[in-house]
Amino acid sequence: MDGNRRLGYCSPRCRAVGLPAVRPCAGRKPATVQTADGAVYRLHDGTLQPVSAGTELDTKDLLRTAADGHATVKLIDGSMVEAGERAEFSVSAQRRDTTVHLARGPIIVRAAKRRAGHLYIASGDSRVAVTGTLFSVNRGAKGTRVSVMEGEVIVERGHRDSVLHAGDQLATHSSMQAVPIKEEIAWSRDAASHLKTLQDMVAIKETLRDVRTPGIRYQSSLMDLVPANTIVFLSVPNAKDAIADAQKLFAAQMQRSGAKNDEKISEFMDRIGRFSDYLGEEFVIAGVRTGGKVSAVAIADAQRPGLRDFLETERQKAGETKVQIVEGNEPIRARQPEELLVSIRNNRVVIGADESLVNGVSAGSGFASTPFGQRISQAFREGTGILLGLDVQSLIQGHPKHPDQTVLSRIGADSVRYLIAEQKSLRGMTQNTAVLNFEGERHGLASWLGAPGPMGGLGFVSPQAQFAASVITKNPQQLIEELLAILQSKGELAKLEELQRLTGVDLKQDIAAALGSEMTIAMDGPMIPIPSWKAIVEVNQPDKLQQSIQKVVTALNIEAQKKSYSVTLLADPVVSGQPKTYTIKTTGPAAAPEIHYLYSDGYLVAGSTNELIVNAVRSRNAGVRLDTSGTFRRLLPTDQHANFSGLIYQNAQEALKFLSNLAPDQQQTARELAEKIGPTLIGAYADTDRIQVTTFGSSMDLLMQTAMAPVFHTDHAGSAKKPRTAKQTIAYR
Repeated sequence: MDGNRRLGYCSPRCRAVGLPAVRPCAGRKPATVQTADGAVYRLHDGTLQPVSAGTELDTKDLLRTAADGHATVKLIDGSMVEAGERAEFSVSAQRRDTTVHLARGPIIVRAAKRRAGHLYIASGDSRVAVTGTLFSVNRGAKGTRVSVMEGEVIVERGHRDSVLHAGDQLATHSSMQAVPIKEEIAWSRDAASHLKTLQDMVAIKETLRDVRTPGIRYQSSLMDLVPANTIVFLSVPNAKDAIADAQKLFAAQMQRSGAKNDEKISEFMDRIGRFSDYLGEEFVIAGVRTGGKVSAVAIADAQRPGLRDFLETERQKAGETKVQIVEGNEPIRARQPEELLVSIRNNRVVIGADESLVNGVSAGSGFASTPFGQRISQAFREGTGILLGLDVQSLIQGHPKHPDQTVLSRIGADSVRYLIAEQKSLRGMTQNTAVLNFEGERHGLASWLGAPGPMGGLGFVSPQAQFAASVITKNPQQLIEELLAILQSKGELAKLEELQRLTGVDLKQDIAAALGSEMTIAMDGPMIPIPSWKAIVEVNQPDKLQQSIQKVVTALNIEAQKKSYSVTLLADPVVSGQPKTYTIKTTGPAAAPEIHYLYSDGYLVAGSTNELIVNAVRSRNAGVRLDTSGTFRRLLPTDQHANFSGLIYQNAQEALKFLSNLAPDQQQTARELAEKIGPTLIGAYADTDRIQVTTFGSSMDLLMQTAMAPVFHTDHAGSAKKPRTAKQTIAYR
């Protein structure tokens, strides 16, 4: 075998352009069976043969599952294909592309992320092009149905391309009505595994509750030893009790689950625990600028003898030669390049790669009297746990690729002074806080976040919301002025001026002047078949805004008709006892989802369906709202503020309901997990010269919800999607 084949390349030409060997000439099969349950066969040279795990499929092989069959196949590019009953497909590979030729039946594909080429699913009447996403394709006698659970796919039909996103569904023939995605993939065997993953995470969370965490600290015994020119400061309390608890609980958890205890993990935790026994109550790391780089030095009290022997033993076990340990008055020998120096003197251990920094650590360094040191001292006086401080201005100015001053000024970063981040335990929960301090008044993009104030828009969000985000901005007209200045500096103002000319709407005088300073978005209801999104905007002049919307829609319709589609604004029939509602509707080959909205008590309430926005008003009037619910109020952070400038709320309960529908036999488990995974709240406060962000709730809850967001196919950011075709819209409903 030549060098190219050993490296996985088909030829020197492939190697030259960096193409992996995915062609048959490389001797690799395009697919390999991973699991085969029930009756699973391959049609090979006209002969039907049973297959099992490990069977390789050639380009001419046809994989077939019988009525009770189920299989998973790994493609040459790393993608996974799960085949349901009575499915049939083959796989081919050409240079950078891999194609699954689906002859019949349902498959679910988790496409691998790739730098070049595509994965295609060809089903006769269509071809799906993807990379790094999760979707299903079901080919039957009537046609093909494509359903997307995560990411984005392109469905090619003749000369038409349709872009589908998470939650979208498309059928290639009008006789195939839409079905809920949960039903389309109910045959999959992976739904229950998602619940099992979540159960394991909940078990870890409950275990961590029994770990003793360090209390709040109000002073630092090591701060006076930190060099005066420090620009990064990290103080961590000694967590020896927490480490000991975690080690015991980990072993107990492994025993309860019937798993074998991992000796390497136990040994690592034991080493960390023994090292902590030698140290005092605090461990400090300081970053100091020396020349064009930042060097670090670590400082701790050595509270018991024997630390050097312990470190020497660990160094020898690791086979590490670039570590020099000195104790007492022992001289420092000639050092190797990048050698780490550990100094143990006067009951203090100092670690660093810069000898002058290590030797320079002494009492009375003067750091506490510097402006940065005073800001750190203030954080200790107010009570802290883990504390990280950054002198942002010094970091930016000393960076070798210092950004353009105009750019820094535009975003307001030229006046940023310090970033102070803290983590501490309050009321048995974790509170994370980050404060960005500015020199003088905030300006640029940094000034767009308004001062804390009441958020009436949250009243239109129900207590059952999965996600909600609300923000208060500065005066909308002032904000638009700054936005126009940015566009003008980039030479892009002409485009906006042309748009204003076509629509007859002035962005500042007609739109911004009609708005208030508050906006809320939420995912508040089922994610399928239509994501239940809401957008609530404060409106001071609803008549003026409505006139502007009508002008914009009229102008858009004129342009749309040139491309064979239309955009219309409809006033829905008035129903007694409820506010007047409107619908923006698009028809034609580039149809977009309908937008429904109404005006209520100084707010524009928009959403994915008419029922959703009408119920939002009805629930608010009845006092059933997120911001007064017990679940929400238990998460309010402990501080001096009465209101927020912005907040993000997330709750996994609704997502778990969706997951339980995918695995009906796990509904009870899902309900129990929903009770154990608490919601999280992130709040922001903007002052004249600072912005503070606080997260309150269990850190594990936030981690679990964030990690599982792709499983629930939730687009929390509310990002804009590409327009759907009319058929997509029908299928999506």
